[in-house]
Amino acid sequence: MRRPAWRCNRLRRVPTRLAAALCAAVAAGCAPQYTPEPWDPEAPTPANEQAQTASPTVLLVGGQAVTRDQVSAALLEAGGPDALSELVLGRAVSERLAQRGVVLTEEDLAQERGALLQELRQRSGAAEAGADTEADLEADPEALLAAFRARRGLSAARFAELETRNAGLRRLVPPASSPSEASILRRYDLRYGPRYLARIVAVSSLPEAQEVLERLDEGEPFARLARELSTDPSGEVGGSLPAISGVDTAWPLAMRQALAEMAPGAVSAPIAVEGGYLILQLEASIADPRPPLQEVRGELDRALRLEAERLAMRRLARDLLLDASVMVIDPDLAPAWRRARDSAEPGERAGQPAR
Repeated sequence: MRRPAWRCNRLRRVPTRLAAALCAAVAAGCAPQYTPEPWDPEAPTPANEQAQTASPTVLLVGGQAVTRDQVSAALLEAGGPDALSELVLGRAVSERLAQRGVVLTEEDLAQERGALLQELRQRSGAAEAGADTEADLEADPEALLAAFRARRGLSAARFAELETRNAGLRRLVPPASSPSEASILRRYDLRYGPRYLARIVAVSSLPEAQEVLERLDEGEPFARLARELSTDPSGEVGGSLPAISGVDTAWPLAMRQALAEMAPGAVSAPIAVEGGYLILQLEASIADPRPPLQEVRGELDRALRLEAERLAMRRLARDLLLDASVMVIDPDLAPAWRRARDSAEPGERAGQPAR
């Protein structure tokens, strides 16, 4: 389901396809460069190639043959833009590293894996890995990485390529500067301040929101209505959301303010957001004891630096993809490559400030 407009993703200006190429993709990091021989359409086809012209059958469906060409066409349409973005970006990163005389080391790869682990723990915690507790994640980082790979559909080989490419991007961007005191304080509140566990039903109009409230008054379960009526992806899980911080600007301000004023079990009035209305149900408020700021300042500083580096890496990746010199020889690949480039949204370049 498409992410609705009211969800204010922090990296909303990073194209979805390019973000996928960074976070769960094929990294062609150090793949060798080559120059294809010019194609002569008048050249005769060798006999052995003529014998292989007919596409072989690769599976049977209800006794009917499905050929390799049919499968390839479907795969190109479904995943071609993503795959091409990842492959082209990997080659571009490799070329840029070579131009600068940079050779990736085992230390670079280890640092990249550590950065990924820290990012996964901070952004998603136990929910991302499917683990029971934060302690499980700390004790078994391999389990966290395995869960991450499973969620993204990454084989061990593709994950290794992802690390190689991201390590190359990290070497190509300048180190992040020290975060401001205001940024550290905000991250402290975001990480350790009050949080709310809630469910939502998102609808397009006020009459629809009022219908939700009426059905709730009649005793229908909130989760059932979320599955039936909500336009938000969370509807698939009964409207359940991850823990929401009161200072997390990824969520609408009106939504956060309403949660702060609600008691557990309460249902909100309709809340106007971009593209429609929300009905909230607060399940619990979480207010864990906060550690002293000085004890976690270093951790917060590292997290903010990693976040800044990741944003710079994504901007550079977009620039490299858009600037890549690509000649599509196979006409079946042309539509996929056009979609890959169109999705890159060449509005913000790495040398320009974020808007």
